[in-house]
Amino acid sequence: MKRHRSIQKICTYIFAILVMSLNDSKAQEIISIDPPAGWYEFDATNLFKKAAEGYKMRDFFKENVDNIQKPVVQLVGYKPDTKKGQYGASIKLALTTNPFPDFESFRTNMIQSQQFMTSLIDDFSVLTPIKDTLIADRQALIARYRGTISTIENEKRPFISTLIIIPTSTEAYQIALSQSALDDYGEVFNQAIKSITFKPSETAEELLIKQREQESADKEYSQLGEVVGEFDFRVKTDDLENYEDGYIPWADIKDPEAYMPKLENKDEVIVNYPQINVIIDYPVSNEYVFILKSTKGFTRSQLLHEICKQYQLMYKEEEDSATIKTIPPDKRTTIYNRNETNGKYGIWGHDIEDLALSKITVYKNGNGDIIVIPYIES
Repeated sequence: MKRHRSIQKICTYIFAILVMSLNDSKAQEIISIDPPAGWYEFDATNLFKKAAEGYKMRDFFKENVDNIQKPVVQLVGYKPDTKKGQYGASIKLALTTNPFPDFESFRTNMIQSQQFMTSLIDDFSVLTPIKDTLIADRQALIARYRGTISTIENEKRPFISTLIIIPTSTEAYQIALSQSALDDYGEVFNQAIKSITFKPSETAEELLIKQREQESADKEYSQLGEVVGEFDFRVKTDDLENYEDGYIPWADIKDPEAYMPKLENKDEVIVNYPQINVIIDYPVSNEYVFILKSTKGFTRSQLLHEICKQYQLMYKEEEDSATIKTIPPDKRTTIYNRNETNGKYGIWGHDIEDLALSKITVYKNGNGDIIVIPYIES
């Protein structure tokens, strides 16, 4: 995507995605869970630092919070709309490093860590000692604790927490299901635990595409000169269910003519210069630049037609010049997106059918040259 199409999909069953290095060649997985009904997602990042700021913690914890936080990636958290007790219920997932060579060594370390918790938390006690279990058919450890934490305002908050650790070869997932000592979320937590699953993560190629998408979305164009205009390409529609304002905010690159009859203000001259340079930089490794000339300037429909025409020519030239050809969609087995080809422009990530033009930005540089950047949705 250069800019995402404005259709948002909420997938609440996806609990977290493991962010990993593109250079990591081993198979990776992501973990998912069904959050309890009525629970919402909250920001679970930097929980240790937030705890040190909001609660009375032992000096060791406060002095070493950065080192404690460093190997932990807080991925996501869920909590209910209502809070019954003083200490609200929550489900939190974190990812930590696993430096231990085998499961036995990992277990031994967890037992030692459990003993260390008595020096950090008031009234700490073990309700269920660490024991082996299976979570989503994986070897895991589970334990249950209780204790009391005090806020900066001296409010004591007793809690009960179930901790699940699922080690992999180099990482370990930590799932904490916590509640006030006054509440009982036992059945809710049991259902959440039963819903935990693992599935293969994205391939290295998919991760690379995501990285490129982000780089493209973040790209700066201020070096091109002064912005002298921005113009949308909206298409009138009767589909009010998907487009409440009655306009599709783009026109497809593959078949722009289908959108021309209902293109908003299609005959308006929006770029009133005799010559423009158009730069196509998505989704390509090497820019495609073309020049348009007109003594009367350029209407919205002319620019839609010409930009789409050049996109089609670029895709054809890419395929003709590439030795690594595009894999047909029905032949793709490891990745849904278009594979990267090695032609003149190095097209990656998207078939032309994926692309749509939503707007253009017009720049004027110090030499008076006019440069047009299309904004492409995918």
